[in-house]
Amino acid sequence: MKKLFISEGKQVGVIYHHTYNNNLLRKEGFSAALITELVSAILDNGLISFSYDYISFSRNFNLRSEDSRDDTPWGVVRIVVDGDSLSNRHKIEPYMDYDFVGIKRTSGENEERVTWPHGTYLPIAKYILEIDILKLKGMDNKDEAIEAFFSLKSKYPAINFKLVDNYTRYR
Repeated sequence: MKKLFISEGKQVGVIYHHTYNNNLLRKEGFSAALITELVSAILDNGLISFSYDYISFSRNFNLRSEDSRDDTPWGVVRIVVDGDSLSNRHKIEPYMDYDFVGIKRTSGENEERVTWPHGTYLPIAKYILEIDILKLKGMDNKDEAIEAFFSLKSKYPAINFKLVDNYTRYR
């Protein structure tokens, strides 16, 4: 019997970074300016955590909080990342947090983390496949989301932006 050895490289695939609503609602209400400010900061500087020594990503394309109103997704902006390319420069580790900001998980390793010093930026722009801006149902933000979408599209023409009614798996 002949043995066949298969050597596979690491396979991360597509991962997502969801921004949570507090990032956008930290000032007075929801606005195109806040969405544009947040996405511009990410594209110009990178992702940052002021509290943790890691940056979180997820394999879950439609992350939802257990207590979200009207089944609202957790983030108003979703960044789709090429995990394979990111993992060539940064170690990506699977992680499972059973109760993170109201998101209850019972199984699986949906979360991925890049260990990164808190308070410093992880450059991410070259790994971004797409940025989705959500038009939240039941909230009066559709005009704000549309305004942010066109503002960002003109400022960053090389980035694929989508204005979406709900998040779907990246293809």
